[in-house]
Amino acid sequence: MEKLRALLKKIIPKGLFKKLSSPYHFFLGWLGKVLYKDPSQKIKVVGITGTKGKSSVVELTNAILMGGGFTTAVSGTVQMKLGDWCEPNKFKQTMPGRFFLQEFMAKAVKQNIDWMVIESTSEGAKQYRNRFINYDCLIFTNLAPEHLESHGGYENYKNAKLSIVRDSVQNGKKRPRTVVSNLDDKEGPD
Repeated sequence: MEKLRALLKKIIPKGLFKKLSSPYHFFLGWLGKVLYKDPSQKIKVVGITGTKGKSSVVELTNAILMGGGFTTAVSGTVQMKLGDWCEPNKFKQTMPGRFFLQEFMAKAVKQNIDWMVIESTSEGAKQYRNRFINYDCLIFTNLAPEHLESHGGYENYKNAKLSIVRDSVQNGKKRPRTVVSNLDDKEGPD
């Protein structure tokens, strides 16, 4: 997929590529959901987002769920875990691509995993990696200026992070849903 993207970047003029980038990512997100038969509808999913503490909250959430007797799958900075199988995240990418995530959830469904825990990032939101994941619960830790060069400023970064919550609330099909927000953070109430 990355080779195709690099080829398209060479062929398509930069301005046009930038305009086509959002629909391109949206389409890939949708296609991943369709190809893997919308696995997030068949498993309980917790998404964790924020600037600081995401990885720690992912690991704590996983430990709490396992302590409660549930089987888990994890996609995060620290590890990739599917039931008893676990290895350090070698992708050097906190939130892997759309096809990987959808396939990973499909494998979790096939193994009858109870809960999927996903570390959700602003870059992932910008590229619609979270858009076709139906979360049962979203946890927002905090927001501080980070990755501003990629997003073109703090407001865009903030909107990318908050879009994860908004997309889940507005487009998610699961009911009931839970949003846990750090109200001590100035962006928490949003």
